[in-house]
Amino acid sequence: MKCKKCDSIGTLAIRKEYFFCDDCFLSYVNHKFRACIGKNTKIKPKDKALLCLSGGSSSIVLLDLVMNSVSLETHKKLRITPVLLHITGLKNDSLNQRNSQLLHDLSKKYNTVINEVNINDYKWKNTVDLNFCTKFLGLTHNPTAKLDYEAKIKQNLYYEVAKEMECNLIFTGETNTTLAQNLLSNIVMGRGSQVENDIGFCDGRNCNVKLLRPMRDLSVEELDHYKRIKKLDSVCDTNISVNSIQKVISNFVDELQTNSPATISTICKTADKLGTAAKDIKESQICSLCQSNLDVHNSKLTAIEAISFSKRISSGDISKAIKICSNELDNVESSNFLFPDYNITLCYCCSKTYSELNNTSV
Repeated sequence: MKCKKCDSIGTLAIRKEYFFCDDCFLSYVNHKFRACIGKNTKIKPKDKALLCLSGGSSSIVLLDLVMNSVSLETHKKLRITPVLLHITGLKNDSLNQRNSQLLHDLSKKYNTVINEVNINDYKWKNTVDLNFCTKFLGLTHNPTAKLDYEAKIKQNLYYEVAKEMECNLIFTGETNTTLAQNLLSNIVMGRGSQVENDIGFCDGRNCNVKLLRPMRDLSVEELDHYKRIKKLDSVCDTNISVNSIQKVISNFVDELQTNSPATISTICKTADKLGTAAKDIKESQICSLCQSNLDVHNSKLTAIEAISFSKRISSGDISKAIKICSNELDNVESSNFLFPDYNITLCYCCSKTYSELNNTSV
């Protein structure tokens, strides 16, 4: 088969449909990467971008694409100052060491330095007192909550490091494959209202620092071909437990994509259409962990209250539940009674994670 760009012999196929030679494929990936940034945000020459690197395939490709783009001498040059960050302490010592060594070798290749921060250095600055070192490691009984908590703590740490290093942008390496899986996982776990920020190109929950996902138009398949052609090494990420919701949904999406190649693009396009109405949100209405809007008491009956009422009815305490529905108790009393695991400073999903951290029943 011939390359769709230059009519030479194609060396690889994308989605079993489009054939490319190696050179045209590299140009194609670089164009998609720069186009994703260009059409979604306006970057200023003095912008500093924090590149969040894990050592996995997507972060290694992100690093290579950014460093190649900033080194161009044409008008297509990406005019940012990249700052490299690697968070340690999430995996076992052997894997941590391999990740660190790989990223240090790459930083030397690109004539730059990488900053390492241990996740246990994270300082909780909000109203909920959580100790990552002790409580996170105790979540082995609930891998779904553990993965969700880890993701939120990492994101908060990104913002803290960005602020310390005076970066106004954060680049993460999620592909459209990862984002499609995250979309379905979010909805299942009760984060449906957060899809716009968790899945979109730009996470705008922080006023001072924008978190961008410039790899969101690339697939895992394209990353694998890019790594092979550029001879890039990565460390296999085995962090997702087979017993977690995230892993089940990941396998489900991968299987659908194998049989229907348009599955992931369809999911991502659907996510782009999901959003929330812009509101003036007070600081007291922000979740202490994920920084999302705590919009749970604006309507007569919310999803949380419906779940809580069902839980109370199932427990046999019907009379008080009926009184609450008759507005005989105030809102705060009602919330604490109907959903005792619900923390007023956290959103629904973070409250469930918090209750797991404190070994309470959910």
